[in-house]
Amino acid sequence: MVADGELIVLSGAAGGRKLRFRERIRIGSAGDCELVLPDAGIAAVHATIEPSGDGYLLRSTAGVYVGDLPALDVELPTITKLDLGSVTLTFEKCGGGYIGRPTIRAAPANWPPLAPPRAVYELGAMRRERTNAALALVDDNRVLIVGGEPPMGSAAYATAELFSIDQRKGRELPLTCPRRSPVAIRLLDGRILIAGGGTRAAEIFDPETNMTSHLAPMSTERTAADAALLGDGRVVVIGGLMKPGPAVAEVYDPARDVWSKLAGPPLADAAIAQLDATRFLVAATQGGVAPLPPSAYFVFDAETGQFDAVPPPEAPRWSPAVAALGDGRALVLAGYHQSGPVHVVDRFDLATRLFEPVAGLRFDRTTPAVVTLATGRVLVAGGGMLSQGLHSAELFDPASGAWQALPAIRHGINPVGALARADGSAVIVGMHSVSLARGEPW
Repeated sequence: MVADGELIVLSGAAGGRKLRFRERIRIGSAGDCELVLPDAGIAAVHATIEPSGDGYLLRSTAGVYVGDLPALDVELPTITKLDLGSVTLTFEKCGGGYIGRPTIRAAPANWPPLAPPRAVYELGAMRRERTNAALALVDDNRVLIVGGEPPMGSAAYATAELFSIDQRKGRELPLTCPRRSPVAIRLLDGRILIAGGGTRAAEIFDPETNMTSHLAPMSTERTAADAALLGDGRVVVIGGLMKPGPAVAEVYDPARDVWSKLAGPPLADAAIAQLDATRFLVAATQGGVAPLPPSAYFVFDAETGQFDAVPPPEAPRWSPAVAALGDGRALVLAGYHQSGPVHVVDRFDLATRLFEPVAGLRFDRTTPAVVTLATGRVLVAGGGMLSQGLHSAELFDPASGAWQALPAIRHGINPVGALARADGSAVIVGMHSVSLARGEPW
């Protein structure tokens, strides 16, 4: 007997709906379809999916793209994307062996190009695949992708890629040493500070020469730390400790090329969101995978160098992401728990120093790209299993407190991260490619 099939709607009015089946189903706008898509451009019965041998067969007279290929009659692979006009779904054959890529049985030669409304546009492939890299926006046209490692793990890279948005391609540049999960941050003078990544070493990238040079080293090795630019031009690097040490954070002064140590709680993976001119919310794991609660939360005051613990949100999680909302508020979201990814979202308020739950994510996500846009909205993209919204994105509106599902990311892979541009758009860097998020939802 064929294994169950499952469809998940990634975009459109029915975004987030799941349907598991083993018999023939109809997909369309008609109310009696097993999966109803009440969106413009969807036919009454747009497509059907039915068991076929040990897999499933999709049939359509209205037009469906399977992956990037148009199809009227196609044997579905174990996992794939289906585009029906402006609506994107994922199909998965649960528990089955991989069948292979789709076999196009009938597709007209004049099939129209795929052009549904998109929110995320792929710009181009990177010169090499990278995970655990750091990102910095050199200017609104160039992104620096620093270090990292191959997707399956190996030696850390001793290179960075400078990717041009206008030219849709990148060039590879040497670093002074290999770096896995470093930090990279733009200084007030436009240069990029690069530090950590399994090493004490630090270096500076000069966008005028496209070269890096050595800086004074930090006091300790750091991996998966986070960094923030202070108002006076200094940079604070927090966490990333692989074992407890006397300096939980270090402050770099670019004018003197000097690092200053700060004492505090032992923090491993760290994430920082700015609350006001001098204070930051820090979400971090204490010395690795700790007993529950898995993450601890602090308000860091850059003026005093103090870390003040605050009560954690009700939903425990490892490796949370944070996003600044302005006015002393920040979101804590994503991450994972013993039972899997966490969809609960909490908002921190500096005035009360408390968390409160807000509308949850539409899809469970572990390590998505999270960025606060120039408009004040928060973009969350990718970051989970394919069947849990890896190719999806959503947008949080602080004014309404609601999440908006966005059209799917066509080539979404677990993202490296995202950066906000001055025009309200964002650059999303995946393991394989660089994309630009913009359009109607913005």
